[in-house]
Amino acid sequence: MLNTVEYIYPPDSAQRSYQRVLPGRCPQPARQQLAALPAEYQRIRGIAWFLNR
Repeated sequence: MLNTVEYIYPPDSAQRSYQRVLPGRCPQPARQQLAALPAEYQRIRGIAWFLNR
């Protein structure tokens, strides 16, 4: 069973930074702005699809 502990959203046209969201926090999930994609995510196979490349 996979337990997701965080989500990373790619930048949209208005923002150039990634957004890390930690679900399960009440009442709002914790959000953190990231200037770049963390190194451990860049090693994931298939990341090009996620980044729309």
